[in-house]
Amino acid sequence: MKKRVLFLTAPVVTAVLGLVLTLWLLMPKPVYAANHIVGGACGSTIQACINFAASGDTVVIPAGTYNESLTLSQPISLTGVSSATTVIQALPNQRVLTVSGTAIDNSVLIAGLTFSGGDVSGGNICFSGGTDNCGGGILLTDSAQPFIQDVIIENNNSYRGGGLYANETGGLFPVSYTHLRAHETVLDL
Repeated sequence: MKKRVLFLTAPVVTAVLGLVLTLWLLMPKPVYAANHIVGGACGSTIQACINFAASGDTVVIPAGTYNESLTLSQPISLTGVSSATTVIQALPNQRVLTVSGTAIDNSVLIAGLTFSGGDVSGGNICFSGGTDNCGGGILLTDSAQPFIQDVIIENNNSYRGGGLYANETGGLFPVSYTHLRAHETVLDL
């Protein structure tokens, strides 16, 4: 029996290596969540960092008082250094935080923050899907179910749900070590 010897020429080797390299480059790579620190590359405001972040990322908020009213509609966690030292104060006649959307499940963490000074008490729209005057501190709507941990929600006003109002959340959402205090509501059922 005659043995066959395969001789690879330089062009054949180059083509095979090129094909292997191309396939390797096209393979999906794991994506890792990132932390974005307010005041860093993502921007000087919390909302700018929320807008900058990708799904699964975390916005880290250093100690301080932030005068903002926030909207969170994608799965991005908000984490403050401590609820005793990281305060989000609402803009005049607005709520502090609106959280909406089915993409926000209990893997989204809202922690280490104080939500204060929200005021959406100027009307009575808080029924039949309307939420303009619900939840002065935090409004959860459109099936959002974040994990809320170690937060203080205080001194907020609304027609209903002064500190926290959950509308159409589709079920229970986890809350741990959270303090609700000193809220005013026009209607309390």
